[in-house]
Amino acid sequence: MVEGEISSVEILRQTGLSRATLNNYIKRGFLPPPRVGRPAPGEKIRATKVGYFPAWVLDRLGEIKALKGAGLTMEEIAAHLASTVPTPAVRREKTVGELGTEKGCSPEGPIPVCVLAARLQEGERVRAALPAEEIIALTHDLEGILAGSFARHEGTCLYLTTTGAAALFTEAQRGNYIERTINCALEIKERMKDLDGFWRTRKAWGLTLALNMGVEAGEEWCRRPAVPGAMPTLAPGETLTRAEGIAACGKDGRILATRGVIGRLPRHLRDRLPYGLKTPGPGGEVFVARYFCRVMDMDLPEGTRERVPTEILSVSLTELLSLEAQ
Repeated sequence: MVEGEISSVEILRQTGLSRATLNNYIKRGFLPPPRVGRPAPGEKIRATKVGYFPAWVLDRLGEIKALKGAGLTMEEIAAHLASTVPTPAVRREKTVGELGTEKGCSPEGPIPVCVLAARLQEGERVRAALPAEEIIALTHDLEGILAGSFARHEGTCLYLTTTGAAALFTEAQRGNYIERTINCALEIKERMKDLDGFWRTRKAWGLTLALNMGVEAGEEWCRRPAVPGAMPTLAPGETLTRAEGIAACGKDGRILATRGVIGRLPRHLRDRLPYGLKTPGPGGEVFVARYFCRVMDMDLPEGTRERVPTEILSVSLTELLSLEAQ
């Protein structure tokens, strides 16, 4: 086996796909034809010949799964993949067990992380209003905003689909990891205003393109590489799940964060950060600074309460507005 390749047997084992589905993806051009060769010494494969693929096909299969989960047809997926490079933004999440087998690494235990989850408001309604080619065009616009902002603020993209995305932030050389997460969310919110204006002009519709975002901080398992300067490998878990649930509570492009996120900010950053919530007042809604509200007590978008994980119903949230430059 050539370095950087993975056998079809291993692909089927890791993904749970059938061989017929794998062959169908090759036939459709989703995956490149395999290189046929002899099993490498030590591989537990009875066949005398086996197909080998570039290792990036695992990411490509993860992207296909995400696109199918978002409701795209095979034709729409084909159009999307035809316009992307063979290193998809969707990353295959590794389990803690897998992290323990990589060469050159040793378990380090949990490290502090912050997760930003973004959810396209009324995503299904937006998709239903567009023909296939414009769904692809909008997806590219969203990918440009999200992937670009994640990269600028040193976030690791966990997944990116037609209706949402998530990124994980850890300590790095530049800036506090929670500050970078918040700055990334605020940048995405501003860029979405421009995208909304563009599509309103293009379609003359009554829909609003907005990404509701959830920010949560916690600890996740990490393996640090033996090579100095290389990125650690992370296994996102509960922090990601909570961030996704918090994003589902938002509306009109709001950025919601937990009390834990605010509490983990250094004092000098926390004091400069405007946050709070709008509450009913005598003359209508009024903004109350530095105010939190439990999810169960919030005025959630219609149909959201049933989808919110029960474990976050008692979590206190606030809305992030802006973070001044240092």
